Amino acid sequence: MIGMDWDHCQVVKDSLTGVRPVDNKALESLEVLADRLNHLQKMDSRFAGISFSPMADQMSVQARALAVG
Repeated sequence: MIGMDWDHCQVVKDSLTGVRPVDNKALESLEVLADRLNHLQKMDSRFAGISFSPMADQMSVQARALAVG
């Protein structure tokens, strides 16, 4: 499981740094990580203050805008 998490982290990192394009795989990886963070936050209040970087948030906003538009 940790290997799979690392893959999602790596894909998002590479997309944010321009190593790879922001494509469906990157957006799916970001969604997986967001779901996992949400799950952790529900399980333990110590995770409540953790959030994605502004760049990751912007990538997510852009993806939603493309999906709607």
